[in-house]
Amino acid sequence: MDNQQKIVIYFDSDEDGTGELFVEANSNNFAGNSSAWFNKTELLDFANALTVYPLAENNLPKLASGFWRSNVKGELKEEHLVISVYPIDGVGNLGVQVKLATQRWSEMCPESQHLVRLEITTNYNALETFSKELVVLINGRVENATLQNV
Repeated sequence: MDNQQKIVIYFDSDEDGTGELFVEANSNNFAGNSSAWFNKTELLDFANALTVYPLAENNLPKLASGFWRSNVKGELKEEHLVISVYPIDGVGNLGVQVKLATQRWSEMCPESQHLVRLEITTNYNALETFSKELVVLINGRVENATLQNV
């Protein structure tokens, strides 16, 4: 069994302060990829939230995008890309859950949507390094940011 756990993120910046975030992730023989649009400020805020030590249970870092509800501002109707971070024990080990899904258009039945949810285990030091890579990626100075399990 392959125990490699890794998240690789790419960013295609647009001129309007937004961009498409592409994520490839694999963990224990599960893998997937997806993309979603984000505001650069939201991405930088997420990267900054990854540097908080210790993580506060009531304010865990989370990044999510997909199709938004037209009648409820700020609420997702369909998630295509979600990254959330949380403590998994009391000694500094962290989980990074990645949810990746294909877009489901109105003519498709719900079962047609492809979905993978997986966890990468990491720690605060690796997360801080990943945060720095994300900032450089969003600012267009590197091709990708990578988080591997520790």
